[in-house]
Amino acid sequence: MKKKTIPNNSRQKIFIDIFIIFLFILGSYFIISSKYNFVNGDEGTYAFKTKILYENHELDLKNQAALSIGQLVIGYVFSTIFGYSLKTLHRSVYFTVFFCIISFYFLLLQTGIERYLALIGSLSLFINPLTLRFIDWYITEPFFLLYILIALNLYVAALKSSKVGYLYLGSVFTTIAIFTRQHSIFLPIALIAFLMIKRQQFKDYFYHFFLSSVIPLIATATFYLLSTTQGDYAIRLQHLKRLTNPLYLSLTLLKDLLYSLHYSVLYTLPLLMIILIGALIKKDYLKDLFLKRPFLLAISISCTSLGTIIVFFQFKKLMPYLPNIFSIGNITSLFGIKILKNKTASVLLTIFTAFGAALILSRIFEYFHWKKLKKFFTEKNQTEATILIRHFMYISGIFYFLTSVILLLLYDRYIFPLAIFVIFFILIKFSWITNFKKTGLIIFLIIYSIFIVKIKNRCPRAENLWDAGNLLISKGINPKEINGGSGFGFYHNFYSVRKIYKNVKIKRPINWHKFHPMANFFLSSKSKFKKHPGLEIFDTVKNEKNTIYIYKRKPNYQKPIWIH
Repeated sequence: MKKKTIPNNSRQKIFIDIFIIFLFILGSYFIISSKYNFVNGDEGTYAFKTKILYENHELDLKNQAALSIGQLVIGYVFSTIFGYSLKTLHRSVYFTVFFCIISFYFLLLQTGIERYLALIGSLSLFINPLTLRFIDWYITEPFFLLYILIALNLYVAALKSSKVGYLYLGSVFTTIAIFTRQHSIFLPIALIAFLMIKRQQFKDYFYHFFLSSVIPLIATATFYLLSTTQGDYAIRLQHLKRLTNPLYLSLTLLKDLLYSLHYSVLYTLPLLMIILIGALIKKDYLKDLFLKRPFLLAISISCTSLGTIIVFFQFKKLMPYLPNIFSIGNITSLFGIKILKNKTASVLLTIFTAFGAALILSRIFEYFHWKKLKKFFTEKNQTEATILIRHFMYISGIFYFLTSVILLLLYDRYIFPLAIFVIFFILIKFSWITNFKKTGLIIFLIIYSIFIVKIKNRCPRAENLWDAGNLLISKGINPKEINGGSGFGFYHNFYSVRKIYKNVKIKRPINWHKFHPMANFFLSSKSKFKKHPGLEIFDTVKNEKNTIYIYKRKPNYQKPIWIH
């Protein structure tokens, strides 16, 4: 199968699209991150380990369930070129996110989606609260997402051209993806499943397909057998045992599918808005959206409503509750003026995402209609290669979902890669949104403006905690004596805190090492600890938004102090 060359005019348009994506990334940098100088939460761990790699040329993987090798390598390369600093690591995230979006753009083009849809699809991966949070956070997700997208591009290129070199190169990036986040293991498993389904079509290349699929699995198994990496997998093992119960497995798959779809709608918000507005403008599209398969839509609405109820009783919150992005309250205020009450906004957002999830679910159900089984995954006016590629994308999406369920990884950041496959699915099933280019552009700009403003006010508390910790260090206080929150603690005290508590017998909560209860100095934005019997005010750090209180342990008080 010969690879088609891209006409010059198409190449020019592709370069224009890449430039548009670049402008979004660059604009985001100047809006939210030009003064970045701190770490928050888990990124403290990754920044610390990158520092070790840069200064000691040692890949430190101890005490870490997620290996994050791919992230550390990119951080190391940037530090080697520009010098190590938190700012350098932060810029490496922008670089990574930019190439994530570009990789997704080319992946969509390779699946037979037209250029405009590929552009808005790739921008949808960027214009959502989680990506805009990632771009301001030296966390693992953007890095392993990049390796996944590069691997998918290479596998798709192999399907398109029958060149086995793409397969083996894809295996290399798949292995790096697994060593960055373990649940990237879905990729080789999806490739094996696809190979088994389509083995007759690849009988001449069966050996190469199979070998390139198992190489990442063998590399991963070998690494873990030889590695001293530590991790607590007891909860996941218990979950795996419970999955052997058919009833538990069925309920888990149903609940987690609906949970994932809710989040996926939030991640693909610009596309869904174009679909809804387009349907309201044109009756034909409205009919296609709501009346083409009314029975399937009714079932889908019932399922997603049930899913919302189940999740509400489990988490005591409506979906989506955005635990790691920003609060509902933050979304519902504009220029300091409260537009909606938090509860009202939460209900409206839940209704919107539930409806979007029902819409996507109804389209998924269409594929499993008994009359259409013989035409599974086929599309009109598409080449055999394009149909194969689309089939592979669907299989990959299914296996990412199953991997997340089996490994108990249904958490907003871990669900996020499903957005790749959901965006692809939406563009395939609602290609008529290309008729609303101007409307789509306006929607994208409005949603981007709202989200970027909210992200700009991301975490002043974490930044102030970092500044307060640095103030103590400048006064000669050893970082080992400071409880400055998880980001500060992971960066300055990743191992020292563990050494301090190695022989201390105290009742420890989950992630107890984040709290450092035997510290001499405690940082908090809460004033209530002034009444704590073991603490006294040492200093305060103020800015226009909040105050950080620096508490000092009283000399005669030697009990653990739990402060967060």
